[in-house]
Amino acid sequence: EYASEMVLKAARLNLISSEVPIKFYKDRAGRFSHHRRVGWRSPWLAGWVNLKVMLVYAADSFLLAPGIALMAVGLLLSLGLAAGPVRIGKIGFSLYWMLLGVTCATLGYSSIQIGILARVMHGLRPQFIERIQGSFTYDRGMIASAVLTVAGLVLIGNLAYHYLRLGLNLEAISHPAILGLLLLILGFQTFCFTLLMEMAKRVIPSSRQ
Repeated sequence: EYASEMVLKAARLNLISSEVPIKFYKDRAGRFSHHRRVGWRSPWLAGWVNLKVMLVYAADSFLLAPGIALMAVGLLLSLGLAAGPVRIGKIGFSLYWMLLGVTCATLGYSSIQIGILARVMHGLRPQFIERIQGSFTYDRGMIASAVLTVAGLVLIGNLAYHYLRLGLNLEAISHPAILGLLLLILGFQTFCFTLLMEMAKRVIPSSRQ
């Protein structure tokens, strides 16, 4: 595991690496290598360890780009259908597409946040850490979280008002209210991400401090 970790870190830091030939000797009589002792599971266990190292130390590599794409698609669907169903040619986009958009936006936003935190915690890109810590401050994060939460509550509150006004009988689906739920989720995620970034600053301060 440590060897795989060092190789991956060297690749992430763009360090020069070279191959050194290794000569394996035959096992002495009565002695078996650890691969033979483990048996057929040995290559699978080695692959599992390598996969673990890649997932832990290169999380940003497979989370940031897909996360940005997912969030873009999710916001496009959610905002585009916030006012109601839309028809483009013979294709109709309604509630199910909007729910898909909310799901994509939520998953994409989470992937982006985890990818950023992975880069900050690993500390393999000091310039990125300085840039993200300088632009994403505690005050900005809290303000963004408050704006998203209030906007979400307003949209959901409008649905609640009509629901009470009609005598607790509202059968129509409110697309703006679904958008409000998405804004509430994003606001809470932004709040949590802001706190985690502040914790990371205490543990992994930027090189300027």
